[in-house]
Amino acid sequence: NLVFDFSPKFLSLTSFDDTAGKSDFQANGRMDNYLQWWLKDSTLVGTFNLNSNLFDLNELMGPSTETTASAQPAAADTAAMSVMEVPKNVDFTMNAAVKQVLYEKMTLANAKGALRVHDERVDLKNLFFNLFDGSVNMNGSYDTKDKAHPKFDLAYDVKGLDIKQTVDYVETVQKMAPIAKACTGKFNTTLSMKGELDQHMSPVMNSLVGQGNVQTKSVTIEGFKPLMEISNVLKMPQLAKATLQDVNFSFEFKDGKMITKPFDVKLDRMTANIGGSTAFADQAIDYTMK
Repeated sequence: NLVFDFSPKFLSLTSFDDTAGKSDFQANGRMDNYLQWWLKDSTLVGTFNLNSNLFDLNELMGPSTETTASAQPAAADTAAMSVMEVPKNVDFTMNAAVKQVLYEKMTLANAKGALRVHDERVDLKNLFFNLFDGSVNMNGSYDTKDKAHPKFDLAYDVKGLDIKQTVDYVETVQKMAPIAKACTGKFNTTLSMKGELDQHMSPVMNSLVGQGNVQTKSVTIEGFKPLMEISNVLKMPQLAKATLQDVNFSFEFKDGKMITKPFDVKLDRMTANIGGSTAFADQAIDYTMK
């Protein structure tokens, strides 16, 4: 169902109600200045509002190669992702509220926020959603003024996320903190980060600059090889499976590393001070524990 009104001054999407597979959409909005934009190459201005109960990105993006029925094996997709250029002569704002978003094996609940496209950049404003038993609040930007070196700027506030689920689904966490693969529990974290993207839209890890903080109440570490080796050398088997209480530490990104500032922690009945770094390129670790 669609109601569309227009005049020489504006194009108005008065109402739009649609379903596509399992997904549903309700939208409205308006574009101004469209004749000048078309005739004189000026800026096209628009504002849109989108609401949905279910947004299934997996279904909307189509079946994967593995699930596509074919008599002959499908040819490998050799086309790498390239830089997504943002036009400079549009100024669009979209406000969205979606109760459930399905993406790969992740489910985002109660998603809401605003997206603005302008001046060859995209701004993300107050994006909130529930994920991995916790909540995420994000702000950021993606800038393509320099097509060869697109930039991004990201800040988030995460509360109560499950560590195991986060590591399983977020590859960047595996690169920044390999120890997280051996952890179970929940965490809170804040982060502000800037960096560059390569021509395949992947972060250039050595370009990352930023800082953040991590807090946990009770985290169990089991199967982390460095701690297992230490427990063998020191004849302290309790270190092979350790429970950390009330962890609170700060970190920064610098020179291709995640540098953890020294912090106090209690390993079972032992108090320790830990600090050091993890390299992004090869995940080499260099930590001091007192």
